Amino acid sequence: MFRYYCGNYDANALALAYMETPSLELQARINMGPFFQKLLADMAEAKTLLGGLTDISRATKLAVTGLQARVALYMGDYANAITYSTEYINAIPLSPRASFTDIWKDVNNNEVAFKLKRSAAAGGRIGSLFRATSATATSLGTVTWIVSDKLWNSYDQVNDIRFSAYLKDEPLLSAASRPSHLVAKYAGGAYASSTENLADDKIFRTGEMYLIRAEAKAQNDLAGATADINALRAARITAYVNIATYASKDLAIADILQERFKELAFEGHRFWDLRRLNQPVTRLVSDAPTTNAVTLPASNFRFLLPIPNAEINANPLMKQNPGYAN
Repeated sequence: MFRYYCGNYDANALALAYMETPSLELQARINMGPFFQKLLADMAEAKTLLGGLTDISRATKLAVTGLQARVALYMGDYANAITYSTEYINAIPLSPRASFTDIWKDVNNNEVAFKLKRSAAAGGRIGSLFRATSATATSLGTVTWIVSDKLWNSYDQVNDIRFSAYLKDEPLLSAASRPSHLVAKYAGGAYASSTENLADDKIFRTGEMYLIRAEAKAQNDLAGATADINALRAARITAYVNIATYASKDLAIADILQERFKELAFEGHRFWDLRRLNQPVTRLVSDAPTTNAVTLPASNFRFLLPIPNAEINANPLMKQNPGYAN
């Protein structure tokens, strides 16, 4: 909710209402300072209550640790971002390259501390967000979203296991002169099978924790940031050759952002990463519907969603986000 409706962390800027007890009383938005203090306290208490639970389709202590690391990064609390990401990394190592693809087929739970279990019930097939279920084993249904050229071209397509794990060039489509670059990350089973487009939604992974720690270390430990990026790439790319220590913080952050683009594709981070780092959304001309849609400038008000009118109408205390009329 915070990511959708609030700007970058600023203790004096507006967050949301923070409901701590059930109430029908109208609630106003509070500042980010107290909002995040309440959030941090709730996460700390959650870790004491979850005990030894190990079912990763439900909340666990390590899932809270992943959330603590992510929240600390968004706050710019780099010391705690390092502390919590390290706690997670020490508990769950990076997946061996040979079994990385199986994470996305639900064959193993490597790197995962929390996932949303999906079933074949209505709305449970994540892969259907990207393509419709095929009518037969030899034809595909409607392709809703194709992979951007920008993402497709960013990988070492021969050596990077993420390319084949996340993406697919579908010959059935290219043979029919249709766009053929598909999202394969949540493809599930074979076409027309009972598990087609069926895959669990991974919420916290060790790959993200390495990227959180690298970004936090880049603030004043370039060698440490370099070591984390090298470790992640070595786990994903065959015959990877380590890069030398980053020459500057800006170069490190730019490279880490690019690695997040590739590692966390289709996991719901890219838009928020660009916003929190004050970067524009930039698309290749081939990926944009019109030339006017190539760039969304940094700090554009559209990086925040409007508070829904139904909420505004029901709660006179609720303040709308800048750039939107009620």
